[in-house]
Amino acid sequence: MTAPDASRPDPEAGAALPEERGFLLRLYLHAFVARLYFYLPVVVLHMERQLGEAGFERPRALSLSMLALISAGVILAEYPSGVLADWGGRKRTLIMAGVIQCAGILCFAVERSLLAICLAQLLIGVGTAFRSGADTSLVHSYLESRGRAPSYGTTLARLRFCNVLAMASSSACGGLLYARDPRLVFWLAAGASLLGALLLVGVREPAGERRGRPYMGVLRQSLDELRTNHAARALTLLGGVGNPYFVLAFWAAQSYLVDIETPLPWLGVTVASMSLLQGLTMPLSAYLGQSRRRTGAALSALVMLPALSFLLVAWAWWSGRPFVGTAALVLTSGCHVLYRNAVNLKLQAIVPDAVRASIVSMEAFIGSLWYLGLFPLAGWLLSSAGTGRGFFVIALLAAVSITPSLRRALRAGVFRSGPMA
Repeated sequence: MTAPDASRPDPEAGAALPEERGFLLRLYLHAFVARLYFYLPVVVLHMERQLGEAGFERPRALSLSMLALISAGVILAEYPSGVLADWGGRKRTLIMAGVIQCAGILCFAVERSLLAICLAQLLIGVGTAFRSGADTSLVHSYLESRGRAPSYGTTLARLRFCNVLAMASSSACGGLLYARDPRLVFWLAAGASLLGALLLVGVREPAGERRGRPYMGVLRQSLDELRTNHAARALTLLGGVGNPYFVLAFWAAQSYLVDIETPLPWLGVTVASMSLLQGLTMPLSAYLGQSRRRTGAALSALVMLPALSFLLVAWAWWSGRPFVGTAALVLTSGCHVLYRNAVNLKLQAIVPDAVRASIVSMEAFIGSLWYLGLFPLAGWLLSSAGTGRGFFVIALLAAVSITPSLRRALRAGVFRSGPMA
């Protein structure tokens, strides 16, 4: 797997200056270190074990419901934190995200009660909300201030490549570390989250139009933008409703792998392969970012992938081909970042910098609202209806819920190559 060449300037945007290379290098390093989620391949298994030992019935359904608490934390902080990033600074918001996530992960490491699990998920959700929109908006505003906005697509691909490389490498050893000491994966991830925040200290961001504006003024301006910008509103809905199903494929894969009796070390390797596949899509994401037509084509091709994938998993389970189901879930999860980037590239291009983080956060806010109902429902379906019927119903739910957002996006011209308004 090779990252897009960071030393090669984009021909349409001119060569990067040493100051810009230093700024971006610091952000790339932050993107890598802050995503060393060593606990990622085993967190569902860990919660199932803890809840089972505590005497709870149906620990699998409850563990997936616990994941919805991340969404609750995101819902509480997503849009306010996006407005905070536009008002008070995106770098500060990212530092706060690292500190809050560190506190959440430490709850897993120091305590094993149900209360600790709930608090951990809630804090991780709040930290995720503070990061959402702030990182990409910081990069876009910086490049825009230097007349290099056309290079944003390539830069975003490199940033996401650092994210997925960190997740893949930490997930690959997560299963082995967990087998050695269940708490070790959480201690390491908490330390990485805090180190990622410290890496941003001293980074200077452009002030742009944000300086001196009241918080409520930013809030009103972002809501007005969504009200009047039909394409932006359609994209926030398409991303908000579509992204949760890609995420569900990642988390549901852990339960599916347990069902087919995957050994613990291979559990980590399989989860790592999802992140590796996401990394392999980054050069494609950079290529798509050079053309609105390509970005629109990618969106239209990917939007229904989760529904088709869940349907294939159900068929694989009924026909006794578990590895086909595994491949379908790995493919869908691997395409998640490609889908996110396609939505983000379109969205960043059609909203003003003054409210950019707020609008991107609104998309994540809608997604979190969807997670809040989707994850408990998915957990209940997979636990009560069984793996095959559970995935079949989830596939139908995905198709039915995404279709209205898809129709709205088509009417707004989101998939066209021309200007959007």
